[in-house]
Amino acid sequence: MATLSARKSSAACSNNRRHFSPACVAHVTKIQNLCQDYQILLLAASLQWPTRHPQVATAIPGARTPSQAIDNAKAATVEIPEAFWRDLQPLVQHWDVVDPFK
Repeated sequence: MATLSARKSSAACSNNRRHFSPACVAHVTKIQNLCQDYQILLLAASLQWPTRHPQVATAIPGARTPSQAIDNAKAATVEIPEAFWRDLQPLVQHWDVVDPFK
């Protein structure tokens, strides 16, 4: 979730050499809207989502700068209500990887 910054358009977008379909961008927008409804940063939800699984002990995010590392650490400590996770569950979807060079 954290690597895609959704746009309000229906066009496909690119980010960090990755290409996202209009359907994917629209789907991420729904998740962003849910985060806004709960006043939760998408970053916090993204970092905490994997650790909700009982077999996952930690999430190790990448950071390019010290400020990103600080933001990640803060996001990991945000309290997220259980209601948010219940509302997020129907939005969880796996996407096929598309090779843009094919």
